[in-house]
Amino acid sequence: RYFTVCLKNASRLKKLIDWIHADKASHKNMRILIIDDEADQASISNTATEYRQMVKERKGINKLIVDLVEDRHYKDEQSNGKATAINYVMYTATPYANFLNECTEESLYPRHFIWTLKTSDEYIGPTQIFGTPEPDTIDNLDITRVIENSDLDIISRIYDGNNSEFPKSLEKAIEWFICAAAVMRYWGYKKPISMLVHTSQKQICHAAVAEAISDWINLNRKKDLIDSCRKVYEEETKRIPKAEWLRQFPSYGIDFAEIPDYPGFSRIETGIRTLLGENIAHIKMTDEGDFKYHKSLHLVIDNCAQNGVRGDDYVRLAYPDPDMDPYPTPAPAFIIVGGSTLSRGLTIEGLVSTFFLRASCQADTLMQMGRWFGYRRGYELLPRIWMTQDTINKFIFLSELEIELREDLKRYMFSDVMPIDYGPRILNSPKVSWLRLTSRNHMKNAVPATMDFSGAKPQTVLFDKNETLQKRNIEITEAFLEKLPGTPSLSPDNSGLVWKNIALELIMSELLIDKLSFSNRSRVFNEIGAFCDWIQQVVSSNALNRWSVIVAGKDDVCPEGVLDDCVADIPADIVEKYKKIHGPISKQTHVDEIRRIAHLENIPLLIIYRIDGDSKVFGKHDKDTREDLNMPCDLIGIQICIPGEQVNKAFCKSLTIRLPDKDKEDEVEENA
Repeated sequence: RYFTVCLKNASRLKKLIDWIHADKASHKNMRILIIDDEADQASISNTATEYRQMVKERKGINKLIVDLVEDRHYKDEQSNGKATAINYVMYTATPYANFLNECTEESLYPRHFIWTLKTSDEYIGPTQIFGTPEPDTIDNLDITRVIENSDLDIISRIYDGNNSEFPKSLEKAIEWFICAAAVMRYWGYKKPISMLVHTSQKQICHAAVAEAISDWINLNRKKDLIDSCRKVYEEETKRIPKAEWLRQFPSYGIDFAEIPDYPGFSRIETGIRTLLGENIAHIKMTDEGDFKYHKSLHLVIDNCAQNGVRGDDYVRLAYPDPDMDPYPTPAPAFIIVGGSTLSRGLTIEGLVSTFFLRASCQADTLMQMGRWFGYRRGYELLPRIWMTQDTINKFIFLSELEIELREDLKRYMFSDVMPIDYGPRILNSPKVSWLRLTSRNHMKNAVPATMDFSGAKPQTVLFDKNETLQKRNIEITEAFLEKLPGTPSLSPDNSGLVWKNIALELIMSELLIDKLSFSNRSRVFNEIGAFCDWIQQVVSSNALNRWSVIVAGKDDVCPEGVLDDCVADIPADIVEKYKKIHGPISKQTHVDEIRRIAHLENIPLLIIYRIDGDSKVFGKHDKDTREDLNMPCDLIGIQICIPGEQVNKAFCKSLTIRLPDKDKEDEVEENA
């Protein structure tokens, strides 16, 4: 019996295949089990051109793994028969690429079975951190914190070498890490304790961020950092005390009594002073080349540019060997700055604070970046994550995606039909169309299966600074309004105009299809063709054919803004009665209720806005976060409101694998 671990490296795979095929007699008696870990990476990356695929040529590692699984030599003439048995099992936490890649008789598509492993009740994953769309479920763990846009500007300047400012959110993330490390040391935790800072893939940016962190800590450690840590600690422990954490995660698999509670700040202050006792520094090395750890903070830059040793400093991440004698005490604390090396496979031990900017437009990549998912036994209350709201939204969507995927996979687990016979449908969404399930090379056989825009409420929020294009949009909109039949009525607040019972065909032909121009960054409206195709199918079943068209008024006339516009076609007495009982219209649920009361819940809306190109910022607070519009002319904005389910389930679109047509495959092979 032989056991070998082989990296997905071309030369090593070739040597493994050479060994298997070295002797025909030995080969035919082999029973080979291939276990492919992180199976969505490298294994299925068949990125060869379409022509090369047609002639059955494959590229790099993908070809070698296919050769290994099909039990043939990568040089056909050196193949030495067939083994008695070959079994190939793939493991991955992000299987989107595996499902959406090619599905042929000779590919790595999971053709015989797919099985989803039960999630441990001690695992803290995307569902626990970011919640689920399901009704009557527990809230997500309140451990994510928002990085404001102003901090992104500061980080950009840090990349340029300007350390005169330091991001407030990064300050809090570091202060929380210092507190959490002191807490874990107070509890008697022995293993490494870590903070992850992931802002960029670029190595030069890692160095700039690490230098800024070092400068900020070293400048403040003897002054007011203790007081700042006290303030952050009190804020965080009050925001999510132990009782609240347990309420948000009632199914956690550890006895609640075993989960340590936060100590008072006075009990960890000495530990904080120890962590700040010396300047933050890299891991030291002795003259013998051994790692030497200290009681204060370690600064690590983990990327491939840091393979060397600087004097007596070791810059890359190197946790103490568990068998190190004596093992460093108290538990060593590391602030780790890096990029791609931190995104997959590498375990960040004792991770309690994460500062994460590196978003991705690929679902599988984004999920693999989630180093904060995992087991946190013994320090469950301490992990915190700083992200932009945009990235939080992506992970919320991925949490939903994981639930959908697991449910879909049950069809394979408990039915007699094998995956090769039909492909799983995977949720994709124009609502968050910034997100690809996986790379385009890994979605070669993804095809639209179903699409549902029910509940969609997209609006234009991005505009190109192109005067010609924007003036043309104004002309198109004015021409469209002139073609609307009848005389419009006033909205309930007398600020806008309303046309009712407008045919969808008029809206599509005179405004939406090949008429209005949208920004290339306005991804939802770049799917307008898919929307029109879908809605025409719905209209054929006598639904959504008659619309209300609303030209919105000015904000100072209609202070409640966009949501008020969504009831502009409702009789004024119904709207005013609702406001008198429930107050201002401040939520989408208020709009839905008013439309239901008026029996107009099934009427779609087109809302048109003419935006003053010279709009000024209002209010002192807004001046800190907004700028005057300064466009060369007025803008036309629109919102489309489709009746149906709200939020999460909106904009459902599925992808499925294009399954092989054996006759066609045979034909292609014959023509090759």
